[in-house]
Amino acid sequence: MNADGTNQKLLIAPQEGYVAGAQSPSWSPNGKYIVYWSSEDFPGSTGTKRMYIMTADGLQKDCVMEDETLYNDAYATDALHFNASGKAILFTGQDDSNIKQLFVLDLKFGR
Repeated sequence: MNADGTNQKLLIAPQEGYVAGAQSPSWSPNGKYIVYWSSEDFPGSTGTKRMYIMTADGLQKDCVMEDETLYNDAYATDALHFNASGKAILFTGQDDSNIKQLFVLDLKFGR
């Protein structure tokens, strides 16, 4: 949208039959990308989320993590951040003893 709030554009619309739309969005340092969790590829109530990166205009999207359940519902912590270089995603999750930990997902390409 414009700085004055006009010309808003919906990037991810809620879809019928999906658990949730985008969760925990975070901007890249250069403002060109957004990282977020979503269940958009899982119809019904599976609760499974994937991590996506999309362009700020919403026209291109890549799945960068197939299944958050490897990190015990990492998406529920509302912590997704690009590192300063934009080449890795930092996020929190829990191990089997419910101790929060910080994880780093290295991106295979520059952002």
